[in-house]
Amino acid sequence: MRQLTVTRRKKFVASLAKILFYIEDPENGDTDITGVRTRKLLELKNGDTQSVEIGDNAARLFAIPGLASKDWCVDVYCIPEGKEDIELTGQNKYSPATGNAFRFDGNDEDPIAKDVRSKGKKRGLLFLIIAILVGVLVGILVPSRINIIKSKTFSKDGLSITLDTSFKEEQQEPFRAVYSSDKRGIAVMTSHTEFPSGSGVSLDEYCEILLDHEGLPSNALKTESGKYYFEFDDTDTSGKINYHYKVYVLQESDDSFWMVFFSSLKSKAAANDSKYKNWINSVKFD
Repeated sequence: MRQLTVTRRKKFVASLAKILFYIEDPENGDTDITGVRTRKLLELKNGDTQSVEIGDNAARLFAIPGLASKDWCVDVYCIPEGKEDIELTGQNKYSPATGNAFRFDGNDEDPIAKDVRSKGKKRGLLFLIIAILVGVLVGILVPSRINIIKSKTFSKDGLSITLDTSFKEEQQEPFRAVYSSDKRGIAVMTSHTEFPSGSGVSLDEYCEILLDHEGLPSNALKTESGKYYFEFDDTDTSGKINYHYKVYVLQESDDSFWMVFFSSLKSKAAANDSKYKNWINSVKFD
C-alpha cells in the first residue's frame, strides 16, 4: 500500500461545491464514470487536503462535483503502478462548457485526460443542444398558429428572472438553475460565485479573471445597458451545428457574483438578442 494525497487549491470558481474523487476499481466499484468502474475514495471542500491509502497498481482517479454530471463535468489522473507515495493538486477552472470542472495540475498533456476533457465539454453542452434542436423541430413541424405567451418569473437561490411561460426549470449540476424553452430553442443557465467576506473584489476584477480562465482577450468583454457580457461559439459533437452563447456577469453584493448564460443556434442569435436584453434587465436579487 502507498499514500495518496490530494489538495484542492483554494479558488473562487465553484467555491461552494464539494469535489468527489472516485478511483478505478473493477472488482469492488459501484459507479461507472466515462465507462470505467469506480468507487468513491474521498471528497474535498475548497482549500482542503486529504490523504488515503491506495494499492500499488495503476489506476485512474476521477474528479467530479456530483453523480448527475459525472460524464461531462469530470477530470481524470492516471496513477502509475509503483510503491511511491503520490501527491496531487488541482483546482476548479472557469469554463461554461464544462461546468467549471476540477482540473488536476500538470495533467494537460496526458492523452487520456485530454480525451476525457474533450468529450466532457461536448457532453456538457448536450442538454442545451437538445433543447435547441427540439425548438427547431417544433418550428418546422407544428402548424403556425397564434399563441399568447405570458411572462413568468423564475426564482432560485436569491436570483429571479422574468422569462415567459414557454420556459421550464430543469436541474443540471453544477449550475444553480437551467431554464429551457422548446418554443424558441433557448436555454438559460445561472452560476453563482462567492468570495470570502471582505475580499474587496470588484466586478471589473472578477470579469478579468473570467476572461483569463476562458482564454479570451480583454477586449472580449463588452457592456450593454450598464451590464458586462462576453460571447463565444461552439459546435455539437458532429461539428456541423453551430451554437452561440452570450454570458452576462452580474454583481449581487461586494463579494457575490452571478453569471447568466443565454444559448441558441448561432443562426438565431441576432434575432434573439433583443429578448436576451429584456430578460437580463428583469433580473433581481432577493
